[in-house]
Amino acid sequence: MFGEMLLDHESRSKKPRTLKSFTVYIWCWQRLSAEVCRLSTTFRRRQYSRHFVIAVLFTIMLYHLLLSTISYTRRLRKIPPTSITSHFLFQGMHGNVDESLNFTKQIWLFNNSDAERIYLYANLLQKHHWKASPQHLDNFRRELNAETNVSTDRDLILTQTNVQLDQEMPCYYVTKRFWKQTNFVATKDFMSTLPKESPLKGKRYEKCAIIGNSGSLQKSTCGSQIDGMDFVFRCNGAPLEAFIKDAGKRTDFLSFNPSILFKQFGGLVNESMVESYISFMNQYDSMVWYPCFGSRQLVEPCLKAISYRDRIDSQLVIANPSHYVSIWEFWKRRGLRKKPSTGLYLINLAATMCNEIHLYGFWPFPIQLREARVQETAYHYFNNLPFTSHHSSDGEFRILLQMHMLGTVNLHTGTCKQ
Repeated sequence: MFGEMLLDHESRSKKPRTLKSFTVYIWCWQRLSAEVCRLSTTFRRRQYSRHFVIAVLFTIMLYHLLLSTISYTRRLRKIPPTSITSHFLFQGMHGNVDESLNFTKQIWLFNNSDAERIYLYANLLQKHHWKASPQHLDNFRRELNAETNVSTDRDLILTQTNVQLDQEMPCYYVTKRFWKQTNFVATKDFMSTLPKESPLKGKRYEKCAIIGNSGSLQKSTCGSQIDGMDFVFRCNGAPLEAFIKDAGKRTDFLSFNPSILFKQFGGLVNESMVESYISFMNQYDSMVWYPCFGSRQLVEPCLKAISYRDRIDSQLVIANPSHYVSIWEFWKRRGLRKKPSTGLYLINLAATMCNEIHLYGFWPFPIQLREARVQETAYHYFNNLPFTSHHSSDGEFRILLQMHMLGTVNLHTGTCKQ
């Protein structure tokens, strides 16, 4: 049909081969009129079709939501009881299997891989009799010294030896902003606040404890065992008095994240908050280590907190950012991409100072096995904060578990014998 309407390509003024020009015009006009007349009807049909499609999609979504709700309710009903005393594997490991019971009914079917992994972690720790390996700890210490090129004596804290006047102090954690923040510059006043040399220079200890903040410390009765150590590290301003039975009281080295100044003490913007901060810090009689140069926004508030040193019993020192970065790079080369937690960082520090390293409160999971039962575990033993993912907690724990098996650190996760 369209071939009959084509005009001769040699001359548009010539007559078409089969149809007259007038006939072509009439045919086009008729087709255009017909489409215009059908326009309103087509529009209505399309509108009805659109409403029909929307209704079908809404019905499918409602049906899917209903099925999901029913499925979730059924899953809740199928959650196994908290007691695992009938778990075949657990009983077999502890030699109390009742052979009169059905064999297959005693096998625990894990809901997911996380539950299975936590169960295997717990049983490895319960079955393994820890024995210190000075050789493995010495190998770890040698690797740190060889690869990081930093030492506790020289580089752990900022001193008048490792900082120069007018030196720029870059922060190791830089947030993405539209403008570039200037680095802090070491002034004369700043230099005067630094010790001449590290208070830990030449210090060596036989047994050290590092106290993490995990809720696994609750009802552990590990306090007296912790206080019996030769040197005790604590993380991020954990309170003492109300938790002595489980977490002990002795503190020789305390890390204090500057973000706590805002979370607990409102940034020290008025005298009331300052008094609250000073009162809180006077529960310690130790070295307090402030990582002021983690983030540029926290440098000035952190230095302000340290300026109250005359009213605080502890010795306040500033962390050397290059030391932390070196440890971070060390673990990056071993596949740990996120920045190390304070706990993991302190383990590296303790490796250069201690002959034995004991860890308490390093269980990073919301449940644990204790006394043949599954129990919920808080993120912190002293507050109700929810679990976070700022660090690679699971990845770090796998490292600590293997170091425990090799006798490098002693990972305490259960109750302590008095």
